[in-house]
Amino acid sequence: MPKSEGSIIINIPIEKAFDIVVDPEEMTHYVSSTLTGFGGKPGELESYAEWSYPVAGMKLNAKTTVSEVKKPNLLVQEMTGAMQGKWIWNLKQDGKNTKVDYCIEYIVPGGILGKIANTLFMGRMNQKNLDKTLQALKAYCESNI
Repeated sequence: MPKSEGSIIINIPIEKAFDIVVDPEEMTHYVSSTLTGFGGKPGELESYAEWSYPVAGMKLNAKTTVSEVKKPNLLVQEMTGAMQGKWIWNLKQDGKNTKVDYCIEYIVPGGILGKIANTLFMGRMNQKNLDKTLQALKAYCESNI
């Protein structure tokens, strides 16, 4: 399964960073997707968020459902819809800061053509979006201390 991953240090306590990561309404400030609905309590098992996001000039829809949570260190969200996979957030205390490791594992549809597309552009696009998400998360968290 292809994946994109990255890390960033955020200058806020781990509990505050975790609360921002698990809340779909907070996520709208640092992800490039549009929140179209959510249910449940942020960070609880089976809570979900529905998203619309741009890919190659198209709008795709997806749903993320919390499948594992260990507050304040781990959040795993299963992604279904146009793209399937997992969003995995690992948070670690780093002195007064928080280290956030973020990984997106995804299934490439389309058999061999999908694998070629992933190699040619999709993998790079996913990595670029992940890196932008981490930078935006840091900026958002640190501006709301």
